[in-house]
Amino acid sequence: MTEAGHAALCALRALCDATEDPPAADADPQEVMTRAAEVVAARELPMRDLAAALAREPGALRGHPEACALYDRIRALAASWDAAMACARHGIGERIRSVARLRGARRSG
Repeated sequence: MTEAGHAALCALRALCDATEDPPAADADPQEVMTRAAEVVAARELPMRDLAAALAREPGALRGHPEACALYDRIRALAASWDAAMACARHGIGERIRSVARLRGARRSG
């Protein structure tokens, strides 16, 4: 493996490590948003390192078994995070609608 390939694999490992599991579907939306922000921050440096390594050698990880497994894990985590964020957005929307109903009831009462 080339130096760029090794750097890319190390960055991909770090990216996978930084991408933790999302909170449970019934978690408080604020917790989901807070943890999502933490994951985004933790992924920043590995993403930059991965981009730099792949810029030097774009095909460095193509077909590499560990890289493929890490990529699959990251994609699965991304799908889980997307679902958690969708639930959080729905929960926040429900809260906003509840507040609007309460405000409307106060004005009319």
